Amino acid sequence: MRAIPHSRIAFIWIAGLCARLAWWWFARPEPVSDFEYIRRLAEDLVDHGQFGFPHLESGRLPLYPFVLSLLMRVSPAIDWLATATVVMSSLLVPVVALLTSRLGFATGVSIAAAWIIALNPVFVYYAPVLATEHLFALFLVAGLAIAARTGPSGSLSRDLALSAAAGGLLGLSALSRGDAVMYLPVFIVLVWRVSASLRWLSVAALVVALSLVVTPWYVRNRVLFGPGAGLSTSAGPTFYFAHKDGPAGWTPLAGTPLEGLNGADRQRRAYELGWEYMKRIGPVGVAADVARATVRLYSPLHARYTLSWSTQRLTGGPDEFTPRPLPGRRIFEALSGFYALVLAAAIWSVRLVRHFPPNAALALYGLVLMNWLGHAWIFVAEARYRYAAEVVLCILAAMTIRGGIALAGRIGGRAGDSSRRGQTTA
Repeated sequence: MRAIPHSRIAFIWIAGLCARLAWWWFARPEPVSDFEYIRRLAEDLVDHGQFGFPHLESGRLPLYPFVLSLLMRVSPAIDWLATATVVMSSLLVPVVALLTSRLGFATGVSIAAAWIIALNPVFVYYAPVLATEHLFALFLVAGLAIAARTGPSGSLSRDLALSAAAGGLLGLSALSRGDAVMYLPVFIVLVWRVSASLRWLSVAALVVALSLVVTPWYVRNRVLFGPGAGLSTSAGPTFYFAHKDGPAGWTPLAGTPLEGLNGADRQRRAYELGWEYMKRIGPVGVAADVARATVRLYSPLHARYTLSWSTQRLTGGPDEFTPRPLPGRRIFEALSGFYALVLAAAIWSVRLVRHFPPNAALALYGLVLMNWLGHAWIFVAEARYRYAAEVVLCILAAMTIRGGIALAGRIGGRAGDSSRRGQTTA
């Protein structure tokens, strides 16, 4: 592991925090849609001591609403909750720097990745939105950073503790957003590869720790809502909305075959309908759906999703909202195009794979692969669901940028040497 220049990372973190606070002060986003439902769940925890009131909630996961409920005991004001969420968002900066360092990248790559995360409009715009992605990405990246260094250190207890810590953080990520479980194969393969003589024990520690974190919530849902509820009864509908006739994507349940069904029954029926659709359209139809989902998930044409969510205002209930007038909106929309540059640089990084440290390509490209499999093949694809992959794309872009700088330096050095030789000859 290369040493991280803590003072420089701290400076970059402060710059990212200031950018996010400035955006929050300027945009003052209001929670709408999912974000307002999450805020209300936190309010239910404070006012009624239960997750959902009067009816218990089965579709959303508990960690971020629980954190918001703790913050609400200080103040329920939206400005306070948004400010605290901005701080959570900014912590991704040093955690990404830690991951790049633990994967073995040069210090310059860690610095470049930290800057991209700090000032990337995608993350800046989203920072004050009361979204589960903040804790989801933070714990996921932190867990991956620990998993990257769980090899034998001469102490069995320390090695197992590191593997367990990685699994525990992945579990916390899954209690923020259930799709974190999709990345378990990356964690397992990474822990297996970095461990020498303790492979099975290290993997077991990882899986057991993950299970200890998520199982209580799984059991809670099974007891309250019945077999098949899983970690969240939203999983079934997200599968159905990816595999149905007509345009894919979230729509109101009214008018669909899922209307009127309770959580567990809706979950089972949603999976049944999705499988029936896939069997009916066959492999060619599924491949076409995957191609369209890939475009929705990663296309630069869908780069404004965080700007959109951070500039809405409520006009009624949580699902009744409209874009708020924003001075300079076209400028901020243009800045969202930064994602296209990050994506292009990340794709170019494939040419530099032979220069990656051991296991770095596995961890980074593996996470992007699981994101694609999860949201282009299995569950519904929306730009918002590439959030974890977008963090990795920033790291890959940083590798490309540093590689370009190094190449320019070598070319400049050779040009200088040739000039000096020419002067000597003359």
